[in-house]
Amino acid sequence: MIRVCHEYATFCRIWGVDMNYSFTRGMPGVYDIGVLQSFVNNLPTDEEQHHSMVVLLNLKNLNGYVNDYASAIGLRRYAQTLREEVLRTVPSGTLDFTNQMHMLKNWDEMAGREASMTVYHVGKTIEQIRGNLRFTETIAADADVTILRRAASELNRAFPDYDIARNAAGHRAEAFASLDRMKSNAIEVEDGQKLLIGNMEGDKYVTTFKKKLLKVPLNEEARQRLNSVVALIYSAFPKIVNMLPPLNFGVPVNEVAETTPEKP
Repeated sequence: MIRVCHEYATFCRIWGVDMNYSFTRGMPGVYDIGVLQSFVNNLPTDEEQHHSMVVLLNLKNLNGYVNDYASAIGLRRYAQTLREEVLRTVPSGTLDFTNQMHMLKNWDEMAGREASMTVYHVGKTIEQIRGNLRFTETIAADADVTILRRAASELNRAFPDYDIARNAAGHRAEAFASLDRMKSNAIEVEDGQKLLIGNMEGDKYVTTFKKKLLKVPLNEEARQRLNSVVALIYSAFPKIVNMLPPLNFGVPVNEVAETTPEKP
């Protein structure tokens, strides 16, 4: 028998203090992947169980990516709150002021890079799910591949050039490796070229890569768009959708999927 692993634990380190918090089955908002065990047990062969677990794990991970995106937004907001506190309480012009403001700027940019990477993970997961369906006869029999293709299109529409934005976030050192590399990743402006390694402008992470100006939003509207794409993916699997993680803080997936993501 193929066993489904249970996931309900998280470990955090905040402000130098170790904080372990365990999430247990039955707690509000805690998803237990073990609910899929009976489904896996009823699959006819070990081979199909193995491949089906890959699909189910990728479906479960999509919910985690939406949460990662929300966490990036939360980090950005938290950094802004702390920035306001520093401005109120720490004398400007001091080393402490500079260090704290620099740290918070770095946190902003970390949030932007995480958001950029996360959207890419969703796109790759759609590909992986579609690619593995050929090995999972039972799941594939009830899956709607048209909806999966639509979800991929909606993701591209909601987050244009997300694959390039991911490369900009993940290959910063390579982008600055040589003068030729820098020129190849800069955009043309009125007085020459402009190259950005990545920084926050308002609620957007802005960078350049492959001669494109890229803007990744870190706001609730963007999270809702990503959430709606994942809800659409889940709706492609009607026989198991009720066993998948709840999206949008508990809103049933069929309600979320009815709303098509808006263009950014």
